Amino acid sequence: METFQIILGICAIAATVYGASRGAKCGVILADEKARKRKKESDFNEIENLRKALLAEILVIEKIYMEGMGNVIEAHPENESFLYIYPTGQRYFVIYEENAHLIGRIPNDTERSLIVKTYLQAKGLLDSYQYNNSMTEKMNYTRGLGPVILGQNYIPVQSEIDKMMQLYTPVLKKLHFEVKRSVNELKDSLGIPLKSRDFT
Repeated sequence: METFQIILGICAIAATVYGASRGAKCGVILADEKARKRKKESDFNEIENLRKALLAEILVIEKIYMEGMGNVIEAHPENESFLYIYPTGQRYFVIYEENAHLIGRIPNDTERSLIVKTYLQAKGLLDSYQYNNSMTEKMNYTRGLGPVILGQNYIPVQSEIDKMMQLYTPVLKKLHFEVKRSVNELKDSLGIPLKSRDFT
């Protein structure tokens, strides 16, 4: 029997035995219990809707990224410079950023940590692409105007940039696969609906 039904029974007995004033006090308790139950249900729905929205955001970003640069980085040889420009100037994680204050209310500690970890890793990957973009631009500059501006220093400068980029390609690939692994774990976790009994 639910708490609400028990309180309702007690209120009926109190009103019969002790009169209307005791029954009224019991009614206040009953109203409080109803309000608490509605609040818990509202909080549960808010967090479950947040989880669904995060899952949708992750699925959309993953699809767009993998159809573009994700497949390119996976196929790229590890020992060659990654000479691609990947524009990264937008706010990609809108749902996460706008609802970060609610993440702490997700009842599963592991899932909360996984959400934060995945989004931080993804932001780190974007930062790494920005760094690679700047090195690619320097490489393109030294190829184009380098001989005119740098003269005889052109070849050593281009060679140094190329070495740096060759060393950076495996780092970029490693970050990509770490994010991909975390995204898959998070998709699995967010795909399992919360149960109201797990939510306090």
